Amino acid sequence: DDARISLNKSKKVYEFYAASYGTPAPNFPLDAGDAQAGGELVFIHLNGTAPRKIGKSFSVAWNEAVVALKASKDDEKESAQAQNALRAGLVGNAVTVAYPAYIQDPFQITGSQVEAAGRKAGTQLMEDVSAIAMKDLAERQALIKVRAVARATIKFILAKTAADAVKKKYGANSWQALAAQAGGSAVAAATEIADTRAWATLPSQFRMARLRLPPGKHDVIVSYNGPTGAVIATRTFKDVTIRQGGRTYLHDRTAL
Repeated sequence: DDARISLNKSKKVYEFYAASYGTPAPNFPLDAGDAQAGGELVFIHLNGTAPRKIGKSFSVAWNEAVVALKASKDDEKESAQAQNALRAGLVGNAVTVAYPAYIQDPFQITGSQVEAAGRKAGTQLMEDVSAIAMKDLAERQALIKVRAVARATIKFILAKTAADAVKKKYGANSWQALAAQAGGSAVAAATEIADTRAWATLPSQFRMARLRLPPGKHDVIVSYNGPTGAVIATRTFKDVTIRQGGRTYLHDRTAL
């Protein structure tokens, strides 16, 4: 019964995958009768590289930045200080905001197939990591940008408040005032960096093939195909042991 429950859960997951990421449920038409006569080879293909996160920036008009800050639910001390400065009538300029974005490095391999003992099976897409990552970020991007605007506005206000205090004490044309203004702007700009942390070691795709084979040792040939279906690379796994009624797992990673 556990197997049936797991199967039903996986079907629901792939219904979601198909609707959200365009990944259809895999179909492995294995002959149940072969299970009694041999074992199974499971090949997992880690294809391509996951998308990279980079930092981008844009400018926001002061009035829009203030709206974002006022809408922020940040209760930290710095946010409270910035809110107080706004209530006191502080006016600023456009604010530069950093935010993350994904870019996908291209790769040529689009599929693969395994062959052994005169039998073949093509890999099927199990999980599209790139599609999941990009859609997840896209769905959160609006909130990320609003928070980034609020954060950048806080930094600008605190820097300007500090510079104004120095001007008031030493005079607008004093070297202290000029240094405070330049230093505050530089610190605010340098610390406004998008969060580009990501799982850089993941592949773009997880693909899988299943192949029934007779017991014994087999040379397994894996062919990697390009967009036109032409083979652009191969790899041979020597003396792979298949056991009666068991599963043998192989995996390979490509980034071509």
